[in-house]
Amino acid sequence: MTTTRKSILGLAMAICMLTLPAAVNANIIFSDSFESPVTSNPATLDAPANWDYTTGRPDLNGIFNQTASTPYGDQFLRVFSNGGGWNMVTTASMLNHTIALGEAYTLTLNYGTIVTNRSGNFLVQLLAIDGSNNQSVLASDFRSWTTSNLPSSTASDLFTLSHTAADHAGERLAIHITQYAAATAHAIIDNIQLDADATLVPEPASLALLGLGGLLMIKRSRA
Repeated sequence: MTTTRKSILGLAMAICMLTLPAAVNANIIFSDSFESPVTSNPATLDAPANWDYTTGRPDLNGIFNQTASTPYGDQFLRVFSNGGGWNMVTTASMLNHTIALGEAYTLTLNYGTIVTNRSGNFLVQLLAIDGSNNQSVLASDFRSWTTSNLPSSTASDLFTLSHTAADHAGERLAIHITQYAAATAHAIIDNIQLDADATLVPEPASLALLGLGGLLMIKRSRA
């Protein structure tokens, strides 16, 4: 191999090492344990601050303080659907992460019910919202159960929703949680968290340089 070929190959490999994206660890892009605003009286239910929240029964829906410290804090979100539905979407100011192709999203939350032998029903959606506020559902799932486990208890159930972005690049992510069925629902939700883990693809320039290096190696073997 000539000195020129060695130099070109070395330069190509060095640039590839610099331009190939590094591995990215999962990072939290949204979380809410409903500890704010502080609700000192369990009978006073405040709307969650990080959400556009609507309900037909504000007296029975909102942040609930169970007056006892738990591993996850003192408060959770109580949602009661009988006599009025409920609906909540993350606000743009609190979740402004934009979608990147190849990113893997994992949404988790704890859930249970506050009344024994009553059912809880809710639908969870991960949305893409474009510049005109048009919504596309990326992933969705629902829960319907009968249990008295509180989400602040270690015995509560864990909900997980996952999605890897293949489209909607540049659009804003949002979490949508709503009443799933018309049945009486004494659902309680806590510790909502959305993680993003990038699975990055090499840039075209990097791939081209790798190809150049490969061609030089082939020419060397034939020489």
